[in-house]
Amino acid sequence: MDRKMHRRAIPLILAGITASTFLGGCNREVTDDSVTRVSVSEVHRRLDRVGRGIELLDARDRASYERSHIPGARHVTLPDIDPTRPTPSLEGRGTLIVYGEHPGSATALAIAKRLWRTMDRVEFMEQGFSAWVDRGLPTTGTDSR
Repeated sequence: MDRKMHRRAIPLILAGITASTFLGGCNREVTDDSVTRVSVSEVHRRLDRVGRGIELLDARDRASYERSHIPGARHVTLPDIDPTRPTPSLEGRGTLIVYGEHPGSATALAIAKRLWRTMDRVEFMEQGFSAWVDRGLPTTGTDSR
């Protein structure tokens, strides 16, 4: 590349770097403490009170989800979530609450953290689906009450 071309290329490269910085500005550093944790009773109370402003995301395996899940929850896996940009099917859904099977489910927390990087209002139901069932709260699916 001659000097003249090189001088013209530098502003284009800098513009690209600047644009990627601003367009990727939603990506934030995330730790386990970044995601807000909510209890089963809080989720249940909010579902009863608010209902529509919450999207429940079940991070358990597909078979467990099909057997039984919280009514209205949608199944989601880690590969479903792009860590670099918002997930279009979840945009505008209100608060996203992710849950796994047991307290501190690593997969559910990983999904919540991945979502938190690019989306607002992401929470983690820390006690898990098993606590929901233990409290006798409603479920739906092939093995539901």
